[in-house]
Amino acid sequence: MIWDFDPLFKHSNKDFNSKKLTTFKMSYDNFLIESGLFEISYKHKYTISSKDKKKFKSKSVSLTLFKKIEFKKEYPENL
Repeated sequence: MIWDFDPLFKHSNKDFNSKKLTTFKMSYDNFLIESGLFEISYKHKYTISSKDKKKFKSKSVSLTLFKKIEFKKEYPENL
C-alpha cells in the first residue's frame, strides 16, 4: 500500500525547512506495474486542500493498494 503524492507529471519541489533540499515527485504506479511483480487492486485519488501545501506544483494524493503477482505469468512463453 502506498499513500503519497500522485502528481499528474514528474516534478521537483524545494523543501520548506531547508532550501538546499529538493524533493522529486512522481507516480509509482508505472514503475511497480512494469516490474511484473504487482498489479493495482484499488486506487483512491483525491486533492489536498491544506493551506501549507499551496506551494506544491501538484496537490494530488492517492492511496493505492498493490497486489503481488507471479512474475513468470506476466511473461508468456514464445508462441
